[in-house]
Amino acid sequence: MNNTANTRTYALFYIKLGFLLFFACWFAIACLTNLVDLANAIHLTNEWAFHSGNLAALAKVLAIYHTPTWFLYALFCSDIIVQGTSAVLFAVASWQFGINRYPWPWINTAFGISMALWATFLVMEEIFIAYAFEATHIRLLILEMAALLVVHGLPHHTSETL
Repeated sequence: MNNTANTRTYALFYIKLGFLLFFACWFAIACLTNLVDLANAIHLTNEWAFHSGNLAALAKVLAIYHTPTWFLYALFCSDIIVQGTSAVLFAVASWQFGINRYPWPWINTAFGISMALWATFLVMEEIFIAYAFEATHIRLLILEMAALLVVHGLPHHTSETL
């Protein structure tokens, strides 16, 4: 492989790694701010400023059908679990990708679970007539779909090609 092609494949490798690390960080921060939001709501903290506000937004969305509080907390806790799981999966996928191990099961699982979260949000927004949130979740779903295509579709170096 010539130097120009080698440089290009290294650049693509780091772009892919950057996507994986970005999603690991983004989901970790989303999970953490939602955890703080939950802690504030159940009075475990003294109203920390570092919170998402998503619990209150979800409560307003669910109010249309007078949904019980336990359902609100069940949905919100499920979201936190999925975001935390996605953060861990993207972190492991980043590490596996970075050391040239076979990362594809980790990558596919991370993207699959996190994209399922956005798809679930979109279905719930239809059920609860919460159209104001749909555009954001559609954009996040499209971003992840595009990132998955980039990670899978573009070439990158492996130890065998160097």
